[in-house]
Amino acid sequence: MKSDGSEQRRLTNNGDLNEGSLSWSPKGDMIAASIGDPEISRHSIEIYLMGLDGKIQKQLTEIGVNLGPVWSPDGESIVFYSSRSDCSGIIIIRADGSDQICLIIDLLSQQAQNIDPSWSQDGEHIIFSSDLDGDFDLYVVKLDGSDLMQLTDEPGDETSPVWSLMP
Repeated sequence: MKSDGSEQRRLTNNGDLNEGSLSWSPKGDMIAASIGDPEISRHSIEIYLMGLDGKIQKQLTEIGVNLGPVWSPDGESIVFYSSRSDCSGIIIIRADGSDQICLIIDLLSQQAQNIDPSWSQDGEHIIFSSDLDGDFDLYVVKLDGSDLMQLTDEPGDETSPVWSLMP
């Protein structure tokens, strides 16, 4: 729909599929989404690319709970979080499905749950939420996992961070 709420159009009609965490590509020509099919497994939610007609174009992940895809500013990559045990939880994948890498954050415990990643405008940093100290706080890190900086330390949970589009 348009930003004023007009011209609403249903994009998908996939029955029992659980669709969520939609993210528009920077060019506006594709959507990354977390989609789960309960008939296959209630423990599998994968990242897919959809065209603007709602048809799935490509499956990017396999086996796992993969959520919250967010496109990089240049449209070349997608960051998301996963329940994989071999990773910090934050994964970067090329938009064509190649080069899936785990963002290794040396200072974070493997037991920490790291969720809700989002790219900086320059594509050099990822902001995310982590429960490293018991509740969720916001952190920012470079793409190579270095220069981890904790941004919040308030009681309760701080989650779902996004970068401001303001200069």
